[in-house]
Amino acid sequence: GHVTGAAQTNRALSRLYGKQQKLEEALTYAENALAYYKKIGDRFNYEHVRNIQAVMYLQMQKYEDVIRIGESSIIFTEQAKFDNLTATTAANLAEAYFETGQLEKARFTASKVLALNQPHAKPYALYTLGQVAQSSKNFRQAESIFRECQKTAENNGDRFMEAYAWRAIGNLQLKQGSEDKGHPALQRALNMFESMQIRGEVKQTKQLLKM
Repeated sequence: GHVTGAAQTNRALSRLYGKQQKLEEALTYAENALAYYKKIGDRFNYEHVRNIQAVMYLQMQKYEDVIRIGESSIIFTEQAKFDNLTATTAANLAEAYFETGQLEKARFTASKVLALNQPHAKPYALYTLGQVAQSSKNFRQAESIFRECQKTAENNGDRFMEAYAWRAIGNLQLKQGSEDKGHPALQRALNMFESMQIRGEVKQTKQLLKM
């Protein structure tokens, strides 16, 4: 009906603005979609849109909002056995836990993603596990995890996550004083971020390359 159509339109607009990095507009359309899904009692699509919101909040570094959404969403998605949605929600949560210094929660939640065996979410969980290992000064383990993250993202055709993995590999090698190995990985990351036109990440990668 009309309400379902309105919900889908707002959801589509939210995704579109999100891809264009116009996150405030994207969040407004997401809120509209949530109101419509709530009105018709469509809990599955409601949680899907909350997931889209959480990704935007991650990009905006609003980690407490990611945790607020994720912790309530995951109770429903686990009970309903929506493994795909549970994996994505847990991957977002794990990253937010890491960014707020909750390393044990980050490790536990990322491991939960891997146990669900959902290919699309796997590189995101691996990336968080790599960050946890790196922050604990387990550099060899961290590099191994980031390399697995890169391969998994490449297999998924997920250039966004693959670029982050290459940058993490390069950055880790720089930290260990290996510029000759670090620079090619960082250059790959830079090329990918440039082709996706993600300006903030281009700038950050150039800084690591001292460009």
